[in-house]
Amino acid sequence: MPGADTIQLDSLSLEPGSLSVLNVPDTNFIFIPLQAKLIWKHKPQADSVLVTFRRLPFSLYKTYSHKDTRRIESNFIITPYYYNATDAEQQRKQFIDFGKVDYAGSFGRALSMGNNQDVVLNSQFNLQLDGDLGDSIRVTGAITDNNIPFQPEGNTQQLQEFDRLFIQLRRKRLTVTAGDYDIKRPAGYFLNFYKRVQGALVATSFQTKGGGRNDIRAGISYAKGKFVRNVLTPIEGNQGPYKLSGPNGETFFVVLAGTERVYIDGQLMSRGENQDYIIDYNTAEIIFMPRRLITKDWRIVVEFEFTDRNYLNSLLYLNDEWKINSRWTLRTAIYSNQDARNQPITQSLDSAQKYFLSTLGDSIQQAYCPSALEDTFSNNKILYRRL
Repeated sequence: MPGADTIQLDSLSLEPGSLSVLNVPDTNFIFIPLQAKLIWKHKPQADSVLVTFRRLPFSLYKTYSHKDTRRIESNFIITPYYYNATDAEQQRKQFIDFGKVDYAGSFGRALSMGNNQDVVLNSQFNLQLDGDLGDSIRVTGAITDNNIPFQPEGNTQQLQEFDRLFIQLRRKRLTVTAGDYDIKRPAGYFLNFYKRVQGALVATSFQTKGGGRNDIRAGISYAKGKFVRNVLTPIEGNQGPYKLSGPNGETFFVVLAGTERVYIDGQLMSRGENQDYIIDYNTAEIIFMPRRLITKDWRIVVEFEFTDRNYLNSLLYLNDEWKINSRWTLRTAIYSNQDARNQPITQSLDSAQKYFLSTLGDSIQQAYCPSALEDTFSNNKILYRRL
């Protein structure tokens, strides 16, 4: 009898094209040979029908295995991760689940080759994250790892954070920052500075008796560059580029991105192609935009930091601002920035060279200590001949 809409004909698979139903056209049913099923589109009016088919000696629909794969996975300490793109799209899940932490970034590998060099593998990794870790702790961070130091172009007002690493944790009124960060001048008239440093900074605030408030910021770090101030000599009608120089006349250095302050006749300028100037941090050159035409009578001052680290440069900072009431505010700040004179970074000095430098006094023109050493000739060495 036809019975239900779906009929299981056999427990094994059937040969495709071998099924026939007596006095019933093929358009009235669907035949699934692997599962040995017959599905009626239109049931016949008769009480019974004759069905003939050829059966295979095995089932092509069942799964055959010598061992159960679940027993293999149970022997691993860490269960393998299986990613299903369809399920992830339906459930709107991310490839890596960080919980309530949002993240964005990029990861890349590149090969560089040329006529006179071997193949070089360059890598870059940029990750920005922000979100809640639980227990009212919020995390903000930027992690960058590039083989080649990358500086932004300096033609926009907003600079993306490249080649920086910092993690910031916030809980209620306490904030802890570790890594690369900027220290700016506190509120008030004194201590006018801006430094890009690497270290740790702790900030907290609490209420005092009488409705007051106390804000405390303390940090210990080392400076990433040296501060310098240039007074440019403008040329009538020349928008640039104007080359920046170091305190001792250096011209080949890298300006730390975002540390420059440009003043024209005491007025602070804005960076950007549609603003007042653009700057190339890698070549230390500044170009003024057409919206402000340069004349020889203007006084242009550029303050910036550049990468010149000969000694370990430590920086200590403490700021305490106590708002007693709406009329009285007491501010106390301590700022210390100095080189560790006994810990040079770029070179090591012996006792004779240290004694020679100690006898120079204030004359920088005589600070030349001979360091040439005699060596034997060899074709594998780059040597110089003394004349």
